[in-house]
Amino acid sequence: VIPMDENLKTYTLPLVQMLRLNGFSVDTDYLSKNLKSNFKQADRLNAHFVIIVGTDEIANGELTIKNNVTREEYKVKLENVINFLDENLGGEHE
Repeated sequence: VIPMDENLKTYTLPLVQMLRLNGFSVDTDYLSKNLKSNFKQADRLNAHFVIIVGTDEIANGELTIKNNVTREEYKVKLENVINFLDENLGGEHE
């Protein structure tokens, strides 16, 4: 989970916790690195998906989810994130 700016951590930290409580292996940027560094870290961790949280996403009640393999991007409503990840990970949460 990548917050687009440091002020969004109050939004992303509960999101990370919710995903973890639902069985997903999740990491986030605690050090306020730039976007490029966060994507490199996601690659090093072999992340299946990257969730990007910006002010537009919060205003629209949706998240940008990027498939880290195919590089496709999806706009997913917050309430549908768990279902989206379940469907696209095939039940594999790590």
